[in-house]
Amino acid sequence: MFRIGDATKNIRWDTYRDLAARPGIAWTIPLSLGDSHRGFRVLGTTQEYFEHLRFAGGRRLELAFGRRFEAPGETVLGASVAAVLGYELGRDIIVAHGSGEVAFSLHRDQPFRVVGILAPTGTPADRTIHVTLEGLDALHAEANAPARDPLASARQGARRHAESHVHEERDEHDEHASESAGREITAFLVGLESRRAALSVTRCVARGPERP
Repeated sequence: MFRIGDATKNIRWDTYRDLAARPGIAWTIPLSLGDSHRGFRVLGTTQEYFEHLRFAGGRRLELAFGRRFEAPGETVLGASVAAVLGYELGRDIIVAHGSGEVAFSLHRDQPFRVVGILAPTGTPADRTIHVTLEGLDALHAEANAPARDPLASARQGARRHAESHVHEERDEHDEHASESAGREITAFLVGLESRRAALSVTRCVARGPERP
């Protein structure tokens, strides 16, 4: 919530989806931390962040300039980030792994373009760089990929082309599952359908996801 410190353990995506679908839960907001830009935290999330997050007695996040992110390579800056760094719409930024002031692992080949700047809120959102979960997935997949052998890559590409006719049609559910396979998040916010659901949801979280 406050973008302070580091998480001790992540939550698997399938665990999150299982808990988010439980009775009594009205909405959820997934949050993924672990990267930064010039001392400001990068937060991976979804559109639910803008839809459901409230502050100062129920106020919603509003954009001062631009729009929300839509594509993996887009970012929405908090008001303080834009003001301190002098960033405007259309600026490309490079994020780094880790949360320190000094960056040792820059993702130079995958910049994020600023498409929106939030109005000031007086909350940690002002000091946050917001990106999509898919954007972080692509960032970390590239960072964790082994060094590429050009000949091996060419052979693999030819093999995929030869076999492509076998996989022309993919089930939409399987495609979505494949895109999020292996994803982990730092935490998620929960909105309840009523206050009476608090105890049952708490017990549900304590038990963990149901297994077949």
